[in-house]
Amino acid sequence: NSVFTQQSKRTKERYNFNTKIGADYYASKNITLGVVLTGYTTPGNEQSKGLSLLKNANLKVDSMVTANNSENNSWHNGGINFNVRHTIDTLGREISADIDIVKNSSGHNQYFNNGVLNPDGSFRSRELLAGDLPSDINIYSFKTDYTQPLQRKTKLETGLKFSLVNTDNLAKYYN
Repeated sequence: NSVFTQQSKRTKERYNFNTKIGADYYASKNITLGVVLTGYTTPGNEQSKGLSLLKNANLKVDSMVTANNSENNSWHNGGINFNVRHTIDTLGREISADIDIVKNSSGHNQYFNNGVLNPDGSFRSRELLAGDLPSDINIYSFKTDYTQPLQRKTKLETGLKFSLVNTDNLAKYYN
């Protein structure tokens, strides 16, 4: 027996910057060594403003809630790959290995300014809340693959992979 009406506007702004560079070294006719570096950064921010009207059963405004929020974000990623490929013979037997190390980090600083107003627009209460949300993720992986040609355009492929992921997240809010 009440009505809740909400209007809000949200704007986002983000930029992406990416890079990737690699090199191969042909140690011999059958052995190739390689390295690849990758990375990106994405800074951004968000702004939102909202007004909520709380009405009674007669559609008369009982109270209003304002929400003015902002968030500054950043994402960063860097990775390195080392790889080796050895062609064993002209029949197509091959063994390869890759080592990957990737670091992801992000940070989010949030600010929430919420107010409760009386129907005449005077403040009833206000709440200010700040959030700090750092995150770090480290990924380590190793894989190796073997290829064995068989008869009639078929081949057997097998491999092993090991990975370790270390995640460190924290969500801190203050009023």
